[in-house]
Amino acid sequence: PRKLLNISLISKRKYDATVSTGPERLDWAQGGKDKVIYSDSGDVFRIPLLSGDTLLFVDNDCTCESIVDHNFAGYYEVFHAVGIFSTYWEDYGYSLVNLDSGKTIFYGMNDFHISQDTSWMISMGFDVYSEGTEFSMARIHSNQVPESPIYFYFTHWGINGKLKWVDPQTFIVPVIYPKREFREEKGENKYVQVRLVEENGKTNSN
Repeated sequence: PRKLLNISLISKRKYDATVSTGPERLDWAQGGKDKVIYSDSGDVFRIPLLSGDTLLFVDNDCTCESIVDHNFAGYYEVFHAVGIFSTYWEDYGYSLVNLDSGKTIFYGMNDFHISQDTSWMISMGFDVYSEGTEFSMARIHSNQVPESPIYFYFTHWGINGKLKWVDPQTFIVPVIYPKREFREEKGENKYVQVRLVEENGKTNSN
């Protein structure tokens, strides 16, 4: 059966009471420096792979539309992969790169949030043009490789806090409606629950 998303509003009390227990990335201070060796020398960002090859990310430091900048953005032990945050002229992205093969195994707009049982992962980011939030959600196989992601979108709603996993099929996140002029925040936070279900209405168990 097809996978669908059941979206509903929840209370602030439920959001505050939920403790997200999914594995998180290690930043440099938390231990990423013990897992990943990399060098950032000028315009070239280097990551040595277990194969003996070196993965290169080349910056383009200019004040023009071809500007590119790459930065280390954490280590994910569950994937043995490193996050690379890249910024462009009018865009940005977050790549998850396997340290064995050097292949990009997932790409999203921002940091990844992994469910408690490491079966799902999600990335989300604010779209400055539409003033909405884009989500990329992917199933993780036992071989620690994500499937092609499911994409969905909150039109006009911007994320205004931390995403929390409730269980392996459900996450909650605070949102706010941004005012169109200068993207000012308008109104109070609302709290949204997103649950993955099968087309027959049952909770997805795969």
